[in-house]
Amino acid sequence: MTDVTVIPRINIPESFLPEVGLARHIKKVLGYAFLMKEEKKYQDEIKLLRACGMVGLRPFETKAVRAYMNETRDELRKVTGGNRSYWWDNKNINEYNKPIPIEVLKRAVALREQNKRIEFSVWEMHEHQDPFLMAKLGKAKLFVAVWDEKEFNAKFE
Repeated sequence: MTDVTVIPRINIPESFLPEVGLARHIKKVLGYAFLMKEEKKYQDEIKLLRACGMVGLRPFETKAVRAYMNETRDELRKVTGGNRSYWWDNKNINEYNKPIPIEVLKRAVALREQNKRIEFSVWEMHEHQDPFLMAKLGKAKLFVAVWDEKEFNAKFE
């Protein structure tokens, strides 16, 4: 039996999705500005999470993905006795020259259709197939898919 690492996904509340412009409307009607200030401060994160929610995609928790990446790198270094270097590399999706599963590409297209500013990059361990797809919008970054994993089970939900 192989070990399986499960990386938790972000839950996006339904009430979060359709509320585009609500903060502005609340400020206009009630004069309450706090919500609008918070929305502006986190606007890229909010827009990216909304786009994910609108297409039914639950991104992975970034902190958990980073921990998985570090653990994978450290394990590979142990296996080779520290004689080889391993690192995570990222490339824009248009520069990635390996196959990407059609389901991953469909998700990327659906996200881009929600917001034309969303960009994508592929994170992959050097000399170890384990790619993640990251969606970026301004300063916001979310890992939205993984494929070709050897000891990792992350099916689309």
